[in-house]
Amino acid sequence: MHIYTYEKAVNEVTKMIASILKTLSDINRLRILNLLNQREMCVCEIEYLTEISQSNLSRHLKNMTNLGLLISWKENKFSYFRINEAFLDNNPFIREIMGRLSEEEVIKKDEEKYQEYLTMNIPCECISDLILERRFHRRKDSQVS
Repeated sequence: MHIYTYEKAVNEVTKMIASILKTLSDINRLRILNLLNQREMCVCEIEYLTEISQSNLSRHLKNMTNLGLLISWKENKFSYFRINEAFLDNNPFIREIMGRLSEEEVIKKDEEKYQEYLTMNIPCECISDLILERRFHRRKDSQVS
């Protein structure tokens, strides 16, 4: 009986590590994680910075939240996310992965966008308008091509 308990515990740890690695195997989730490593953010901010569609972004955020990697809450009509530091403390290899992200080109671009975004000082209420404007210009440009 004691051996069974040990094997069951090993299986649970192995399953958790596999779930974490599966979650982190997606570049968009790594991009989201990197942005949230800067500070907590509203969904609209993450959407604006990553240019991931809202439906895909919601799927990624749900996956990461269900795993325990992110914590979410609502304020008025906005949903916010932040990294669950306790989860990182229990799984320190994630910090090692995050530390290596800065070497990736797409992460560098996200960080440049983030720094530019900070200088704009835009409230969440206005970000949706910027996203819609960007979509409009893309459609218009694709019709001209």
